[in-house]
Amino acid sequence: MPINNFDGETYVAFSDLNGFKEMMQNHGKAAKALDKLYKTVYELKNQSTYSNIQTLAISDCAISFISNTDNRAQLALMLNFLKGLHLEMIRTDYLITTSVAYGSFSYHERIEIKGLEKNMLYGDAYLKAYLNNGKCPEGSIVIICEGNEKDNILQSAGTNREFLKDIRRRLKGLQYFWAVSSSNEIDKFEEAYQDTYSLKYKRMISVYKEYSARPTGNQNEA
Repeated sequence: MPINNFDGETYVAFSDLNGFKEMMQNHGKAAKALDKLYKTVYELKNQSTYSNIQTLAISDCAISFISNTDNRAQLALMLNFLKGLHLEMIRTDYLITTSVAYGSFSYHERIEIKGLEKNMLYGDAYLKAYLNNGKCPEGSIVIICEGNEKDNILQSAGTNREFLKDIRRRLKGLQYFWAVSSSNEIDKFEEAYQDTYSLKYKRMISVYKEYSARPTGNQNEA
């Protein structure tokens, strides 16, 4: 499905497939993950509800933006689209992290020579979303913003407003808790999510303890 050229201010979302570098050690596993990402994006895009959202899939990433003129008012639509993307990926055990930013954005399809297609995309919104993605909690959707911009986002979020909360990191923005069914679950979700980090390191420590406690072999022998 072709993407129309765009030049203006809009919301841009950068979605990254977590753990893809490790998956690449197994070609079949990596190909399966990419196939799932591309298929999910395609199926969502074919829904008439999301006709104003354009998505470009590049390797293990998906770049989505709102293409109509009333972009501010379309934030709720973008969040619903991203929730659908995250939900479908997590159902098949794939985790993605999405960062969203508002600002200038330009997309132009350019074909320079036969057999070589080049797509040019740039702008402040794209850069903010791309550069801050690695700072977001894995699996999350975070809107990069600060100051008065937060008020605009909260006003444009529609029914998703109750699921937006200041992010507890060095990153400035609002986290959209797409996985919970009620805003009352947010605190419990955050607590459970933080526990996953401690559990991960506990498992690592247990492995080191197990092997370091074994009888000394010839490791230190010259």
